[in-house]
Amino acid sequence: MAISGGECTLNRLWLLQYVRELKRLNPDPNARIHIDTNGSILTKDYIDELVEAGMTDIDPDLKGYYPETFMRITAIEDKGLVERYLNTAWDAVRYLIDKYKDRVFIGIGIPYNKELLSAQQINPNFFFALSKTWSTLYIKQNQWEIKFWPIDNAQVIFANPLFLLRFYES
Repeated sequence: MAISGGECTLNRLWLLQYVRELKRLNPDPNARIHIDTNGSILTKDYIDELVEAGMTDIDPDLKGYYPETFMRITAIEDKGLVERYLNTAWDAVRYLIDKYKDRVFIGIGIPYNKELLSAQQINPNFFFALSKTWSTLYIKQNQWEIKFWPIDNAQVIFANPLFLLRFYES
């Protein structure tokens, strides 16, 4: 069951209650509860609450790595707000990977539009450089393997069965 459309994390009380209710109505241990989010307000405690409520899958849809890219994609002009949203989203991804990579499926999407995103930000080497900030995932756990391949106009980076990073045409 997927919860998406708009930004479902905006109403925290509703979302937590809804996830709990879905879990109650679907007690099957194989039932999946998926959250689509841009991650801009996804704090560590919010993530913890979602996992406790029953979330099994999350798909943060990151709007680039640099504030200027985020501003172009979202049309938000307040650079301070952009930096806060962007930092919160990337911090959420790092936290999910560090704390929940063995418990929650994490699918990270980065929308690609050549008018909005530089070639550097979709180059696999950029993500190898970026991965240095994810020390738990890439440096301390040498068994992780990263592969790149194109799928239907998307660049997909696959790390293991509980982690997916993908680019897609927007």
